[in-house]
Order: sequence, then structure tokens, then C-alpha cells
Amino acid sequence: MNTATALAFDDKCYTPISFGFETNSEPNEAIIQLRKIQQQFLESNSFGLRKEPLRQEVAEVYADCNEENWDGCEAIAIAESTYDEVIRLVEGLPSNIPLPSPSPEPTGEICLEWYSHPRCVFSISVNSTSTITYAGLFGYETLHGTVFYGQSLPKVVIENISRITA
Repeated sequence: MNTATALAFDDKCYTPISFGFETNSEPNEAIIQLRKIQQQFLESNSFGLRKEPLRQEVAEVYADCNEENWDGCEAIAIAESTYDEVIRLVEGLPSNIPLPSPSPEPTGEICLEWYSHPRCVFSISVNSTSTITYAGLFGYETLHGTVFYGQSLPKVVIENISRITA
């Protein structure tokens, strides 16, 4: 059985899906076309290539900090499941949102920060339980909170990231 991968869309993101079919020959033209379309889609600026530097930076943070005491001050190791959650979040970032800068947290979380200037910054810390802790400074206004990250980025997070670029 050969398989092909296609992309299923909902209103905010895409999900790769695989499907199979019986054949005794080489992949037919439809399969070849689907693979080309998928590759072009994943390499596009909107859905793939634009996020590649961020994915690499997150991987570096994880590689540097996945052991206990990585900072010499008893920091908690970043778990692979935390890394996976951050990558899932990065993949779900809307294309109109600027990319953040990642950094490790001594609590074992990975922080993503959007920075405009010293009094205009928003950050989220992501852990393996799909919980986002966020904090922002907008002029003299401060905000913070905790929100669950399900299938899409929470509205409060998107709204505050948008304040950075406004």
C-alpha cells in the first residue's frame, strides 16, 4: 500500500494527514503532485520557511538546557514534552504575527518574547501541560496571567502580541 500526505485545513491552521490506497506500481501522477504541493506549502513563507529560524532557536534552547542544573543555579531541565509543546505553538502562530525570541526559564519552561522597546514587551512561558503563563509591559500598564493552550493560540495572547506591533 502506498501512502500520500495531504493537508487538512480548519479556520486557523493546517494538519498533515496521511491516506493510503492499493497499487502494484510506482506512485502515480496524483501522488507525485500531492507530494510536490505539500513540499511547496511547507516551504512557503506563510506556513513553513518563515518559522524555520525560530524552530532552530527553540531546538538550541532545548539542547542547551535539557539537563538539571543547566545554569549552575539548580535550574530544572527542559523536558522533551515542553519542547514539543513549544514547537506545536510555533507551528500554530498566525502568519501575521511577528516571530518571538525564545529563551530558557529556570523553572523548566521555554519563554517566547515579543519585544518592541523597553516599555513595550510581551512574553509567554510554555510548559508540557499546555499551560501558558504570560506577562506584558505596555508603557506603564502591566498585565499577567495563566491560560490553557488548546488547539489554537488563546485570544488574550494574540491580542497582546498585536499590541507590540501596533
